Amino acid sequence: METRLNQGILLGKASAQSLDHKQSMLDTLLSNIVHSSAIEGEKLNVFSVRSSLANKLGVSEENPFPITEQSDGLAEIMVDGRC
Repeated sequence: METRLNQGILLGKASAQSLDHKQSMLDTLLSNIVHSSAIEGEKLNVFSVRSSLANKLGVSEENPFPITEQSDGLAEIMVDGRC
């Protein structure tokens, strides 16, 4: 019985770390896109880019924002570039 409990706790922690890792990656990639675009003088809708990145990384969002071709393209470039 205790072994099952410990196994459940371990699996729960592993799942949480995986989600935290994806969330951290999403935040880092979003920051890179926003800063790069600012250097180029390009204004982006940060919420749209975040939703695009979340879709590419498989992270679900409570309130996804509408995605544009521009935000989707930037997200795809960043996600492809990390591989």
